[in-house]
Amino acid sequence: MLLKPILAAILAIGIAGQPARAQSAAELLQKGIYTQDTVGDLDGAIGIYRQVLNASADSRAVAAQAQYRLGLCLLSKGDSAGATQAFQKLIKDYPDQRDLVSKAHQKLPRLSLIPVPWPDHEWAEYRIVVNGVESPGTIVYSIEPSPNSATHIILVARNTVAPAWYKAEVDRESMTPISTWQRMGAMVVSTDYRDGDVVMSNPGKQPRKIAVDNGAYDGQSAPFVVRRLALEENYKVSFPILSEVGTTMPLEAKVKAQEDVQVPAGKFHCFKVAVDVSPAGVQTFWYATDASHTMVKFSIGTVDVELTRINSTGPEPTNYIAQNAPSFIAPAGWIVDKPHPFGDGMQINLSDPEGQAGVGHVFYMQEKIQPSEIDAFLRQKPALKERKRDEVDWKNYKIRRESVQRFQLKGYEALRMIADYINKENLPKVEWMTFVRTENTRMTISGEGIDPGDLDSFVTRFRPIVDSLVVP
Repeated sequence: MLLKPILAAILAIGIAGQPARAQSAAELLQKGIYTQDTVGDLDGAIGIYRQVLNASADSRAVAAQAQYRLGLCLLSKGDSAGATQAFQKLIKDYPDQRDLVSKAHQKLPRLSLIPVPWPDHEWAEYRIVVNGVESPGTIVYSIEPSPNSATHIILVARNTVAPAWYKAEVDRESMTPISTWQRMGAMVVSTDYRDGDVVMSNPGKQPRKIAVDNGAYDGQSAPFVVRRLALEENYKVSFPILSEVGTTMPLEAKVKAQEDVQVPAGKFHCFKVAVDVSPAGVQTFWYATDASHTMVKFSIGTVDVELTRINSTGPEPTNYIAQNAPSFIAPAGWIVDKPHPFGDGMQINLSDPEGQAGVGHVFYMQEKIQPSEIDAFLRQKPALKERKRDEVDWKNYKIRRESVQRFQLKGYEALRMIADYINKENLPKVEWMTFVRTENTRMTISGEGIDPGDLDSFVTRFRPIVDSLVVP
């Protein structure tokens, strides 16, 4: 019965009569493993593993082993919170040690999610406030049933500022990701989750296969996942997410308080949740305390994103009416931004619900012109447009001369054309545009960043906006 304490004592003091020498981190690790597995002294092993971690390790592999073993010891002692912290530190600090990271993920507790709190369809729109001042730009989060499976849902997040477009198909009950598609400006990335691996694809490049541990959620879906947590006072949980660059990291969500929040959509009593994704930093989210857990607001630094409207019927058409500016009707799903200064005029950004265009624009400016000069202006416009694009970062910008078409738009002289170019990712893209000229207004409406194969589909959905234009 005294064998284990005696062995532990011998390990602790060394062989009597021998001068002690400094042990390497690798030797300390082996001593800790012996103390843990053979002697069964968990407290002694914990002390040794912490000694390894506090020392200058021989290698990252040795330190990672000590971190993992520390988590195992704490787990065996029933200290689940300490064990979780140890495993999370391993995942965060040693992502290159993939085998240990995978084992650490398997030791972390699985998320306990509340039943789905949203209706079958949900469309939530948010405004962007910077330093207390509302800025141009709109963010929309939406949830829809998946057309591919009755057990899946589609999560969508769109930001007209970046512009950015994100779509994920996930399991309805577990929120486990199936696939994602993301467009950030000119960059497009798609991912497929396959039995612990993720295949990330970029147009024009070879797909990358990345080992991702089971249980990792997609990072862009995190606001939806947090909404499914059993939020309450002092609630705290951590779970792994996959970042945009293909690395897995822990996300920690902690309820800091309950408070009332006033946003354009109304007044809500909310859980204030701190979401820490180090090293990216901490973001603060406010979720309604009622059964819906609606995301009411979130803050990143000096930027506040506030709910302006929410419905359970999905997107609706936008009837855009403004004084001294073009008016138009955008079909359901298109996001229409507020006008903002651009060059010598004003611009309204439009977000394509299908993501086929990088961005849509309505640009207009007040400019007097004699009726006799309108025809000359429209004849010169293709050449002016072509030279302008050659001066920016689009390469080989060339208007399809056969596409140039003069027509009447509600009695106004108009010109339509298509241009091809190469974007910054060296991929072929298309711009589809219409120019309108009156005696008082010069206007351009266009969609850019379109894949050539998507042009016909895009024009079918975009042309009704053009045809509905009313020019001041």
